[in-house]
Amino acid sequence: MAGVVYARRTLPQVSGTIRVPGLHSQVTVARDRWGVSHIYAADEHDLYVAQGYVTAQDRLWQMLLRWQAARGRLSDWLGARAAPADDVLSRQNFPAQAAAAVPSLD
Repeated sequence: MAGVVYARRTLPQVSGTIRVPGLHSQVTVARDRWGVSHIYAADEHDLYVAQGYVTAQDRLWQMLLRWQAARGRLSDWLGARAAPADDVLSRQNFPAQAAAAVPSLD
């Protein structure tokens, strides 16, 4: 039962009001019957803040899992069975590749 309660707490809030610091004015997020978010904002800043918030609500677990994979640290979360994947991924050294690529971006 405790697992069910915990799992439900990690689901995104899809109704009600959430106060998000940094917004210029009210933003409305409506989800259609498929769960797709439709964001209505007065300016681009608020639109991008809301989009980031909604994406984090929906996909934070996926972003964190991919971050662990890029670092070659999947076994920290998934256990010893992920160690072979960690060996391959850590040899790719994705963090260093990303850091080297950043100065070349406009």
